[in-house]
Amino acid sequence: MSFLDFFITPRAFAFLGLIPPLIILYLLKLRRSEVVIPSTMLWMRSLQDLTANAPFQKLRRNLLLLLQILILLLLTLALTRPYMKSSGIEGRNLCLLVDHSASMQTLEGDGTRLAEAKAAALEVVDGMERGDKAMVIAFAESADVGCELTDDRYHLRRAIEGIQARDTRSNVRDAAQIIRSIAPVNPDVTAVVHGLEVLLFSDGNIQEGERLAALSLPVQYIQAGKTNNNLGITRLSVRNDTSVEEARQCFIQVYNDRDTEAQSTLSLYFEDHLLGVDELSIPPGDTDEAIFVLPDLDAGILRAELDLEDALARDNTAWLSVRPETVIHVYLVGSPDSIGLSTLRHVFSLDPRVNLSVGTPEQFSPDEETDLYIFEGWSPEELPAGTLVFINTVPALEGLEVIGELSNPPVMGLDKEHPVLRYTNPGNVSIAKALQLTLPEGASTLVSTEGGPLIADISQSFQPMLLITFDIGDSNWPLHLSFPLFMQNVLAWLPQGQVAHESALTTGTPIEVYALPESLVATVAGPDGSATTLALDPLRPVYYAATQTAGPYTVTRGEQVDHYAVNLLDQAESAIRPAENVQLGSQQLAAATGPISFNKELWRWLLLGGLAVLAIEWWVYTYRAEY
Repeated sequence: MSFLDFFITPRAFAFLGLIPPLIILYLLKLRRSEVVIPSTMLWMRSLQDLTANAPFQKLRRNLLLLLQILILLLLTLALTRPYMKSSGIEGRNLCLLVDHSASMQTLEGDGTRLAEAKAAALEVVDGMERGDKAMVIAFAESADVGCELTDDRYHLRRAIEGIQARDTRSNVRDAAQIIRSIAPVNPDVTAVVHGLEVLLFSDGNIQEGERLAALSLPVQYIQAGKTNNNLGITRLSVRNDTSVEEARQCFIQVYNDRDTEAQSTLSLYFEDHLLGVDELSIPPGDTDEAIFVLPDLDAGILRAELDLEDALARDNTAWLSVRPETVIHVYLVGSPDSIGLSTLRHVFSLDPRVNLSVGTPEQFSPDEETDLYIFEGWSPEELPAGTLVFINTVPALEGLEVIGELSNPPVMGLDKEHPVLRYTNPGNVSIAKALQLTLPEGASTLVSTEGGPLIADISQSFQPMLLITFDIGDSNWPLHLSFPLFMQNVLAWLPQGQVAHESALTTGTPIEVYALPESLVATVAGPDGSATTLALDPLRPVYYAATQTAGPYTVTRGEQVDHYAVNLLDQAESAIRPAENVQLGSQQLAAATGPISFNKELWRWLLLGGLAVLAIEWWVYTYRAEY
């Protein structure tokens, strides 16, 4: 790199050619006019300037000349726009994306990768020039805006310093959506921010990077971390042992991200009681499995632990909530010749949790053990206790009336937020006819058509009730995947079906909490012992979303206590080796591991220096004139 490469406009050095003419002006002898005077007595001091008759005189030391040359030098340098390499980023509008997922908790020297990423982001803020703005987005499985676009460095620093690690996977989906909202790709949409530049502070282990590429914005990847010293539990489940009746096994998988073979001891606990120990030997970049035979266990927490110290401790422990098996008693009531009843019998008979009973309207007799009643084409005058589903029949409820019939009603709308419609899409179902109804106060339409509901939630107080206004035998719904999924959702809607036998959630997944007749309040205790009180809805689940930390959670409703296990269990996060390149769609970004360099211009300081010297030159001149 040559000397001139440190100047943006080196041609401005041509102004240095003004220095010789300036010096010549001081060499020229003053030309004076001849004037007749009566005496020279008063002009003796002026005789010094008359000693030379040549047009040029000897250059004497002159402070004004030196100051004027210095002013010219400083102004010329300012015009050449010199710069120096500095740490930070130059730009008008910056978006600082800071990864705070599980792998960013990896130990690097005396700190963590997240600490490295935050330090690099703080360097960018410190390097901002006047007029630059930045915003901070912390992302893991979801994204949070820590600070909106601002030039306030204090708030930007506070936002970066306040970022805390989460035990979740890394995904830029939500962060890209936030950026898209202020800098849309569509040119027809007015952008809130122009010229946005994205800085990605991460170890590169991110998902859905193509969403950043789709923004068509400049992206820089600043890599954090170097080590890959890690073993992690990536799978934990309980399954039935097919060789032994009513026996269960615990299956555990461990991944080795090291470059060498790793040995470790794996222990399995139930609560605080040791159930078994296994020695693992795992090749580099591979997995090993361990299987433990479980004794009869009551409700509680299984805990698997790796006995070792590595760079990432968050994946060395995993939990699993074990509960007694739940039996759901289902009673189908309808005509034995009904196609719909036959279809329902087939669907529920395949579920091992279901104890199924089938009867005709004449044989119907409620009992206390039944959890779910399904009435097909007929409804009793007196409604039994439990969860009720009415198909092509209308129960005797105040405000619920049949006002007509709908022929070939198409599916027009879905309430996908309701638990019974989760993961279902009955939009392409063909229906021959349906009852046209007016719903009672408090009821909600789940599947609608023109003229009324096709499926409605008509629950009252603490009794869940669903109404299907058409005969499923006169539709093609049983031929679609959405039908068995809907029935599985109905079972999960029951109080007995709301908790699985072995419950393990992924970090970031909300916990569904349902009300009990004796309790409309729940207390959720996290792994750190902190407690949160939830007000429950008698007809809908309430979601507890603060599950970004792995560990056991406890939900207390009245006297009932339920345990939940929240785990990372993600091999992509346990593979902590930093990515040297990040794939953003078809674009591959190389990592910048050192400080971010940019050209920091110095012309402002040179201009200020020139003005200061000019002020000194003016003072010297006026001082001489006075004395």
